[in-house]
Amino acid sequence: MLQTPFGLEDSDSENERFNRCSVHIQTWTYIHNGISTFVCLIAFIFGVMALLWPEWHEWLTLYKQYLAYARRADPILYWLCYKIFFISWIFIHVTHFMTIIVTIIGIQTIRPSLVFPQLIHLMVHLGLLTVLLAAVLIICSTAAKIAWFTLGLILIFMFPVCSNLYILVVFYEFIYEKYDALQAVLANTKQVHFKER
Repeated sequence: MLQTPFGLEDSDSENERFNRCSVHIQTWTYIHNGISTFVCLIAFIFGVMALLWPEWHEWLTLYKQYLAYARRADPILYWLCYKIFFISWIFIHVTHFMTIIVTIIGIQTIRPSLVFPQLIHLMVHLGLLTVLLAAVLIICSTAAKIAWFTLGLILIFMFPVCSNLYILVVFYEFIYEKYDALQAVLANTKQVHFKER
């Protein structure tokens, strides 16, 4: 039996249940929160650079095959959509960073409710990336060339979101069990305290 910082006992079988690749899920959560913070920083820098230097995307295959026509058809609407897309991109990654901070606080205080915002954010984030991937795949299926760079970029940002979501779902179950055990210990302590009086 292992003793936790809160005086709760962990059985070896329980530890094995929450192990992934011989590493405990709480350790994976810390590791992945660090990776996600780095990804958020890269995505934020990418979004800011895309807003400051919009001409960068003109060399993309997707732009040459589809977006150039949309830009010529209605330049004002095109640039409005461009700015909305990248402002939303920055907003999504800033809010993800904030949910990472809240999750770390939740880990330290054993509060499952503080892990929940990142779970919701990751599900929405994954949904938006899936829609974006589907849109690019549809455009690529009708175009002469496949936009490999755009597809690769979407998949690069999609992988950490998927793995983070998986780890957080397992960790949520773990922290919820710890929270219930802690509440049971506190309830027993109060009962003993009242009986002594």
